[in-house]
Amino acid sequence: MRLTTVSKPIHAGNILIMPFTEFSYFTEPRIIINDIEAIPEHVVKCDARVDIMDPSSKKRCFLVEHVLGPLRLIGITNAKVVGTDVTWNFMRPEHRFAYSIGLSPKFVVGEEDGRQRPALISIIDSLDQYVMKSECKVYKSVSKEVIYENMDPFGYRGRIVISPRDENEGITLTIRLFKNYIEDIHITENGLQDKTLLKKILSARTPYLIGIDSEESLYHAIGDVAADIIGLGGLTDADIKVELNFFYHALTVGAIKRAQFIKRVKEC
Repeated sequence: MRLTTVSKPIHAGNILIMPFTEFSYFTEPRIIINDIEAIPEHVVKCDARVDIMDPSSKKRCFLVEHVLGPLRLIGITNAKVVGTDVTWNFMRPEHRFAYSIGLSPKFVVGEEDGRQRPALISIIDSLDQYVMKSECKVYKSVSKEVIYENMDPFGYRGRIVISPRDENEGITLTIRLFKNYIEDIHITENGLQDKTLLKKILSARTPYLIGIDSEESLYHAIGDVAADIIGLGGLTDADIKVELNFFYHALTVGAIKRAQFIKRVKEC
């Protein structure tokens, strides 16, 4: 697939998405948030949320899944993102944590109401105006099937299987969140093909605020799984089947941290 970035800065809620202009580094999907690259090695928390930290500066970003999932689902593989929040809300645990370690509110990049990234809904029908495709064609998949299972603190089991796919086959995702499930979601270099579903995902609230059994929670979880597996892992082609438990980021990030990858850069 061709790697893509934004053609111009986009304000999306409490973040600013900027073009990734260093084309010499377009060898795989890369999202950099507040100068911290979103890769599995930088994850320092994964349960009800995903945080990343720069090992050198010790700066930390909170709730990065609400950046990574929405970007990949609209077809953005490479971008620089900065938080724009300037006001503290100490009702939020992420704000209290950021304040306690001397960071500003901008390091909390998830929305206060727990939705994925509703501000991007307005550009879905005109994405061609915002997306710039590079000449770089990259293939990245798991080199062999990954099967990972765990049990959350409430005793619910989770299971994930990530299987290799050939070049240009894209991502397929089947996901179950307790009683709700959806099959054969298809994600290509242009993002999620079902635009109606995409709009539901971008506006969906987190199950940690509204409960695990609602259909809206399933939509939100699709974005989170895309963030953790496709976003952090930088995958272009894979088949993903997930049975989620409650604190499911431990499952998804745990799986991608154990994966071995195969990558080919065809043109650049």
